Amino acid sequence: MPRSATTPALDVEDLVQASLRILRDYGLADLSMRRVAKELQVQPSALYWHVPDKQSLLALVADRLLSEVRAPGLTGDRPTDVHGRAMALHGRLLATRDGAELVASVVALGTGGRRVRTLLEEAAPGQAVLVEAVLSLLLGHALVVQQRRQAQELGLALGGGAAAGSAGRPAEGPGFPDLLDLVLDPPSGSASGSDLPA
Repeated sequence: MPRSATTPALDVEDLVQASLRILRDYGLADLSMRRVAKELQVQPSALYWHVPDKQSLLALVADRLLSEVRAPGLTGDRPTDVHGRAMALHGRLLATRDGAELVASVVALGTGGRRVRTLLEEAAPGQAVLVEAVLSLLLGHALVVQQRRQAQELGLALGGGAAAGSAGRPAEGPGFPDLLDLVLDPPSGSASGSDLPA
């Protein structure tokens, strides 16, 4: 059913909100320009007045998800600050269906997701290698967890290195906090966070 003459004019916020609904209800695979247009009851060509392409729209959606991160304040203690920020980001990525895949994609392409890096840089100023290590761990771990959860929801058997979950809980492998602690406070004999080049 097309939008009526009394319907308010379409704007970028409408596109982002419709995209978020599709992402949360159906997943990233269904988030197409055609699907967003159908949700908004317009022709797909109407969307291109507001965004140049699908990648630009995905960047806006990822940025909206990241704007919802409740980042803890900084204490001045780098391991504590990085840990708190990374945990908040990890939780946000897992809270939305395919959120990790979406954010990882726009960060990899450089089209969006700047806030994920900014929050980590604020927690570890001047530590570019540490920020990159935590960012890679964060995005990779969240993506693996999200995919394992979805596979289990579909009743797919997890093979190889994926351990079965217990008590109905999805198999997620090592916990993100434990892995993060290995990066922030490596065992003795390993390169420590303070030894990493900037």
